[in-house]
Amino acid sequence: MISAYHPPRQAGADSCCPSLIIYIHGYGSNGLSTKARHYKQLFGQQQVLAPSLPKDARLSADCIEQLISVLNPYYQLGLIGSSLGGYLAIYFAEKYNLPAVLINPAIPPWTQLEAVESEIHTASQFVWLPEHFKRLAPYRVPSVNEALASRLLLLQQLDDEVLDAKLALEYLAPTEIILSQGGGHRFANIADFDQQVCRFFQSFEASVLK
Repeated sequence: MISAYHPPRQAGADSCCPSLIIYIHGYGSNGLSTKARHYKQLFGQQQVLAPSLPKDARLSADCIEQLISVLNPYYQLGLIGSSLGGYLAIYFAEKYNLPAVLINPAIPPWTQLEAVESEIHTASQFVWLPEHFKRLAPYRVPSVNEALASRLLLLQQLDDEVLDAKLALEYLAPTEIILSQGGGHRFANIADFDQQVCRFFQSFEASVLK
């Protein structure tokens, strides 16, 4: 159970909490995905938690909420969210004031929902159904303000064949954005941006230590 999880403490750690990153995978993926394993290798096996989450968005969000509530008092947390995990990462970044890296995040076309009551087709393979909006509505952040934008880094593939990249780019326009081409929705070239991701998280560590 998540509530029983006790993350390892680094020897000689001072009063500042060591970084701990929660990787939130996308729909139908799991905590053993290629990106999850990549970030464990990059940051360290014990510095990245990558739970395998249920397919139901509400249950996934509940699991992440429990994990954050247990760890947040003791550790300086960061989030990495891919696809649907990116959508949830925005919600938790806003709620808990956490930094988050978003990888091809799933951004629902909320403005179109107001005019259309049936399925919504965007410039992608994915078709948004009314049930999707209903399930994701509780975790919607209507807009990205300056404070939230400062804690987000968007890694976006322009050739995402599953989700419409323009929805993410429009919604997350105030954030730091890194664009790529050729990696598709799976973001096959994710390792090319390791330095930027590391610098992003290090900037928050530095601000805590000041």
